[in-house]
Amino acid sequence: MWNLPDDLVRTLNQLTRPTPQPPAAPTPAPAPKPEPPPKMEPDTLALQVPMTGAPRAAGPGAAIALQNVKSGWVKDPTFVADGRKIGGQRYMAFGDLRNFHLKAFDVRGKGLEFKNGEVPIKIAGIPDKLDGRWAPQITVQGDRVIMLYCAGEMHPGEGINWPSFRMRTASVPLDEFAKAAKGGKPVTFKDHGVLFPDQTNFGGDSDFAMIDPHLHNTPDGKAFMTYTVVKAGIPGKRSHEEFIRIREVDPKNPAKAIGPDTPLVDGWAGAPHHGVAEAQELVTIGGKQFLFISSRAGDIDQKVLVAPYKPGDKVPLPPSAFKPVMNPGGEGWKANAVGSTSTAVIEGKPYMLHQGLNSDKRFTLGWTSLALDG
Repeated sequence: MWNLPDDLVRTLNQLTRPTPQPPAAPTPAPAPKPEPPPKMEPDTLALQVPMTGAPRAAGPGAAIALQNVKSGWVKDPTFVADGRKIGGQRYMAFGDLRNFHLKAFDVRGKGLEFKNGEVPIKIAGIPDKLDGRWAPQITVQGDRVIMLYCAGEMHPGEGINWPSFRMRTASVPLDEFAKAAKGGKPVTFKDHGVLFPDQTNFGGDSDFAMIDPHLHNTPDGKAFMTYTVVKAGIPGKRSHEEFIRIREVDPKNPAKAIGPDTPLVDGWAGAPHHGVAEAQELVTIGGKQFLFISSRAGDIDQKVLVAPYKPGDKVPLPPSAFKPVMNPGGEGWKANAVGSTSTAVIEGKPYMLHQGLNSDKRFTLGWTSLALDG
């Protein structure tokens, strides 16, 4: 074997064969376009509606047809995120005493147009015995969707275990909510436990329920939780005295109370509005704040009332502070009762969701537009 000098070997290689070229890199496949993050519309509740005075039902309005929910107890409708879009779509939420559901809608022509089908809402981590789940309110906090609701034990044939009902919070990432809801897939929230666990008695009595939580962000940057206290009095029974309460909370964490529990509406037993005041909602319309409540003697005569109220005003509010917004009667689907409202300003116009009770004693859902009296 010949051993040639290294410099000669290099010269011969250059003369006898081409310099090797690196293999051509394969053409890369086009990268998939990333899905844009879900967008939230600007807060339309900040719009100044060119009306003054107290809200009233103005129409047009209509029943909301349900496709997948057959229960005769559909109740407590609420605008998700105050009617703003999440991932390009607006939603309402409601319950059927046991579960929660979403329903998409648009604003077209004379008002709200609801889409076919309903999306189930699931709650992970809640104790199974808390099988009664009511009054969902869904809002957005940063990159998470927060649900406020109440839950307790419902015993078939024995009535409702009122002292077991407490308000709770749950959440889901915003992108998960947007993707699942838009695709018609169940949206799963994670339960975070009881809201205001420091409230262990009411007037020295432990036989009470805390229901119907509602979060309100004021124009000056504060946040308040309103809710209803039910004093059962007799185990498994519901009294005709209910108490609407208000408590200041951290605007960045509605589960964190930063103020005391104070009265907003106390009882009203024997009052002209029948005594029961519940399903309250504090909202801003046209730069003014109003408290909506549902008042009734029983399910068959519930009505919607409203009073001007700004946190810090003198409380409790007397019956004389309220005026009717909507009374039972009219269309068959709300002939016997109306109540449990949710109000939002959407594209500059205020709308109200509510429940009704038809002649067959079945609860239904509906909506109407609002106007502010001059």
